[in-house]
Amino acid sequence: MSNYEYFPRAEMYKATIESTTKQMVDHPEHYNQGELEAITVIEDQGWGEAFCAANVIKYIMRYKHKANPLEDLKKVKWYTERLISYYENKH
Repeated sequence: MSNYEYFPRAEMYKATIESTTKQMVDHPEHYNQGELEAITVIEDQGWGEAFCAANVIKYIMRYKHKANPLEDLKKVKWYTERLISYYENKH
């Protein structure tokens, strides 16, 4: 059962909610205030792998306690995929 079934009127806002969730997961505006995104600087310094692993742990531990748990779960997915790409590109 989706969250939209619990709140019938929410269906009309579904596209907006999903778009906002994607923005907050994939390059949030508050991480792009300068010329470089925060993750770019972190990776440039060689800290990307550890940073991604730590964020997977952080978001998986707190998603149940958030108003929008799906957003944190999508962040887990985003950081996990980035972590996987480090290993795919090492070999």
